[in-house]
Amino acid sequence: MRQLVGFVALAVLCGSLVVAAPKKKPPTPPPPPPLPTITVCGTLVEGVECVLLETATGGLYMVNTAGFPVGACICVTGPYDAFCISYCQQGGGCIYNTTATPCN
Repeated sequence: MRQLVGFVALAVLCGSLVVAAPKKKPPTPPPPPPLPTITVCGTLVEGVECVLLETATGGLYMVNTAGFPVGACICVTGPYDAFCISYCQQGGGCIYNTTATPCN
């Protein structure tokens, strides 16, 4: 009987050691910084899988063509994401343009 009491006391003591203080939630990470807004002008070209904006310096960007046809010269302004994921298979990022106007 004494051994049983000792075993129960040990089990209770170990059980209380296992039940530790409640876990704290990890801090919420800060939001990512906003994307830089850029303005780029160039010609719409047919890419491997989509229409891209090609600049005079050779840059290729996925943009919203706003209905302009391939060959049109347009200027776009919007947030630039160098690491966007797209189906285009080429290009130097996406410009989530909010404006698209003909080149001057």
